Amino acid sequence: MWNLSHLLAEQARNFRALHVPLLLVVSLVLFGAGDFERGSIQTLRDDFDRWVESGGMLFSVEAGDAGIKGSECDRVQNWRSVRSAGAVGLAAGETPLLQFDRSPGVDYSAVSISPGFVRSFAIQSGDMPGWILGPTAARELGVDPGRGYLGSQLASGPVVGQLEPVQRPLGYDRAVGLVRPGIETRFAVCWVELDPVAYPDGQQIIQAMFSEMAQVRPFVRIDESDHPAARYEARATRNSGLVGSGAIALIWSAWWWLRRRELILYRTLQVTRAGVFLLLMTEALLILVVATFVAIAGLAVLGSNEAATEVAVWTSTLAATVGLGVSTLTALLLSRRNVATGSKDL
Repeated sequence: MWNLSHLLAEQARNFRALHVPLLLVVSLVLFGAGDFERGSIQTLRDDFDRWVESGGMLFSVEAGDAGIKGSECDRVQNWRSVRSAGAVGLAAGETPLLQFDRSPGVDYSAVSISPGFVRSFAIQSGDMPGWILGPTAARELGVDPGRGYLGSQLASGPVVGQLEPVQRPLGYDRAVGLVRPGIETRFAVCWVELDPVAYPDGQQIIQAMFSEMAQVRPFVRIDESDHPAARYEARATRNSGLVGSGAIALIWSAWWWLRRRELILYRTLQVTRAGVFLLLMTEALLILVVATFVAIAGLAVLGSNEAATEVAVWTSTLAATVGLGVSTLTALLLSRRNVATGSKDL
């Protein structure tokens, strides 16, 4: 009768050269499962970041003909989860189109903006007062922010900034911004941009900042089913770790089936079913532990994004753990084979 020490000694003798390619195959499966999940998560994160940069967390707030006070809109910047805020366009109507001395006969839209809009949605490179131009207007007029000087039928002054950073195209690329700092000045639209952590309750958060009469609309309208965050949640239900665990279970099933003659031989040598099961599971556990460390080391070395690498490591560990658990079913079936029936394979 074999005891535990004999079984462990036999398991140590069982390790042979064929276990090296087995270890490599299992390591590659675990690494592949983790790396695939990391790539998928990183792609979705990049999509979400691009969506945010294009104005995904940007909302417009309007209050009809009465408009919104510029000071009230600018004050929203102090709220938690608010990245930027600023008002644009006089509620009572804007000044006529402007023509500059540099480009006679070419009209440019004059748009009033609040000081908060300058801080949030413009690149200021000079001291106020002065012109703040959209990028297309600045290019057509041949001036650089902070260097040029423009005269028009309305006023003259230096160019002190540029409207509309590239990543948030608000539609003011050919506009000329005029800062209106008055506390009681009312504007047509208040733009509010939230931090990504405020998703998906951004619209409700902004609605709570203003009166119930205010109309809040997202700048980027997108089908909820195609939203980056929705795709991330859907991706989480198809975790590649489960696919990896299935592959691990198949590998061990095939490996042990190829060794079925050897297992029956143990039974003829009076090794109990529990002993055979222990031999199989000890072998699988040792190989999986080493393979998991190899896969994790590879993911850590090749990973550039810490959060995505953590997901990859978790996925590889999940694949190894679940794969080992599923493999116990195969081990149970093989260890319980009848000696008389199994001896036919010898």
